[in-house]
Amino acid sequence: MKACFQHFLVCCVFSCLTVSGQNASVTLSQVYQGNVATGIYQNDNTGGFQYFMSRSAHYARDYITNVKIVLQNYSFSESASSGIGVYKASIEYPAGTFTLFTCSSSTTCTAASTNSIVTTDTISPAVAIPKGALFWIRILGNSGGSSSNYFPHGNSTLGEGYTFGSQAQPDLTTSGTVSYYNANFKPLAIVSTTASPSVCLIGDSRVQGLQDTYDNTGDLGTLARQIGQTLPYISLAVGGSTVATYATSHTLRTQLAAYCSAAIVAYGINDLYGGISLSTIETNLSAIPGYTPNIPLWIATVENENSSTDNFESAINQTVATSASALNTWIRTVPSTYYGFFELAQNDQPNGYWLFTGGANYATPDGTHQTRALLEVMKAIRVIDPAVFSR
Repeated sequence: MKACFQHFLVCCVFSCLTVSGQNASVTLSQVYQGNVATGIYQNDNTGGFQYFMSRSAHYARDYITNVKIVLQNYSFSESASSGIGVYKASIEYPAGTFTLFTCSSSTTCTAASTNSIVTTDTISPAVAIPKGALFWIRILGNSGGSSSNYFPHGNSTLGEGYTFGSQAQPDLTTSGTVSYYNANFKPLAIVSTTASPSVCLIGDSRVQGLQDTYDNTGDLGTLARQIGQTLPYISLAVGGSTVATYATSHTLRTQLAAYCSAAIVAYGINDLYGGISLSTIETNLSAIPGYTPNIPLWIATVENENSSTDNFESAINQTVATSASALNTWIRTVPSTYYGFFELAQNDQPNGYWLFTGGANYATPDGTHQTRALLEVMKAIRVIDPAVFSR
């Protein structure tokens, strides 16, 4: 038995693991079908085009052999997409070597409905991708409607590419170069047999990394940058979303949580900004662990939304526009359905104001979202220790 974070213990009992928190415990299967890669983000933007071709970059956080992927055919917070999507996908490792995925033995994968996820067959014969290796997923898509979902960031450093249009795009799933564009279509999970932890990240545009910028890690946002160098993750963040929306529309994302061994919830600022009562926010946050009762969930404190008269070059010229203070007081008590909390707010907003160094917009360009510079500071001080999620 080993201690991993304050009052949380991870216990290994033969083939099962019992995770005990302040308020509850969950027994996990030691070997499971889990997400094994980084760079997994929900495609939460929609563009007025039907066709696309993408190449997304990922790091293996466990040895990958038998593998399948999950694709998105829904929009935003699980509303219907514009049509019945048709996809063709491959895994590329090493660069220039391709293996196609199939669905029911066909290289054409068709969504069941306009509000669904598509899971491929497990590749056979197995691929062999070492832990720590960079690899790519290529996806040729036809949304079947007037618009397509996409992720609003592209990483040229890691060789990502994305093309789109009103006409079918060239099939580059097994050859050729996908031209770079600052967008992408990400798989929702890259699944293999594993005994390692994998973390689902549930939240809004801060978790997504709206004002973050890519580097060679391939990680974006408040949570992925904290854990991505050692752990795989699935970011289920949706920009502009609220915990109230998640409470009423979470079925597909709950299915994806089956590929995680733990989750972090970072929600609340949009609810507060929208005037939702504190008691309602607390009730909705308390309910989230019940949607995924087989894995432990942690919750994160919430940063204020501030304004500034000097581009956030000082604290004295910042004004708290939307305060999360009362919500954070409740979060720090560790609500009974959670295993613990992570202190984001007090680390990047000491005393409620964004960190500053004398430079304009060092920590935030808009008073709401963190810059890459600030997120790198948070990563360096290990606001979230990945060892918490050890299995």
